[in-house]
Amino acid sequence: HVRSRRQRQMCIRDRFNVAGGVMARSISGLVGVNSGTLRVLNLENNFFDSASIGPLVGALGACTGLTALSLACNEIGSKAVGDVCNAMKECNGLESVNFSSVGICIEKGVRDLRGVTGFIGLLKRQRGLRKLFVDGNDFGVKGGAVFCEALWTLTGLDAVSFVGCEFAGFECVLLASLGAMSGLREVFLEDCGVESRDVNGLALTNVVKLDFECNTLASDGVGALARGLREAGGHGSLRTLSLGRNNIRGAAGGRAICDVLQACAGLRELNLGCNELGDSGVVGVAAGALGQANLARLDLEDNGLSENGAK
Repeated sequence: HVRSRRQRQMCIRDRFNVAGGVMARSISGLVGVNSGTLRVLNLENNFFDSASIGPLVGALGACTGLTALSLACNEIGSKAVGDVCNAMKECNGLESVNFSSVGICIEKGVRDLRGVTGFIGLLKRQRGLRKLFVDGNDFGVKGGAVFCEALWTLTGLDAVSFVGCEFAGFECVLLASLGAMSGLREVFLEDCGVESRDVNGLALTNVVKLDFECNTLASDGVGALARGLREAGGHGSLRTLSLGRNNIRGAAGGRAICDVLQACAGLRELNLGCNELGDSGVVGVAAGALGQANLARLDLEDNGLSENGAK
């Protein structure tokens, strides 16, 4: 610990089972002794839980100069998330926060939202937050409402990831808040329960990478997405779009994809894997791809194409 007092970056991930307590205290001590100089702290996937995270809470509270923090893949639970975030009241310089799969789970009827409100408080205190990753958490009805509304205030974000999150019907609020962020460049919404109605009016002006894989946009949702991109003028910036596993079917689906391609002149990668476009749908895809000089990768895996469709 004494030899490590000038550490500015610390990465202790994928290595330790801290559930027993001894290793948790050792890591906490190492963080604490370097708290004055630490700028980047990565503690991903170390088996911290609601009990073993205790010693680390105080150490994190002393890390006032952090610019990047990741506690991803440590199932510490909602209450401990709140404890960590509330302890970091003097930290306001974070640019990147990764709280993916930390065990936020607000079930229906549960009144204790301290974990979510504490987390929101931490995010709002940051002067220059740019990247936010909260994959694999279950915000539920109450947590979803609070969190999605709070996103409206985080206007400086340029990358967000909500892969596998549960927002219990507040997906449309989530997307509306993202649409208000003019600086967003990368958006990951894989397996978030997004339906066609949720993307109506969605305008993502400057997004470069957009991932909607494993949702249920269907043909109507893809058409609405195309209209939003066209109306927002976002067609020039989008480079990568993932629409795999979205129940995009047949000729109607092909026409919707054609609209997307025509709205996104700069698109380089398009993932349509595991839909049910079939031969009738791929006709529309081919029509939209004509003249797309920048399109370098088109994924049509598992779409039921025959030899005629392939041609």
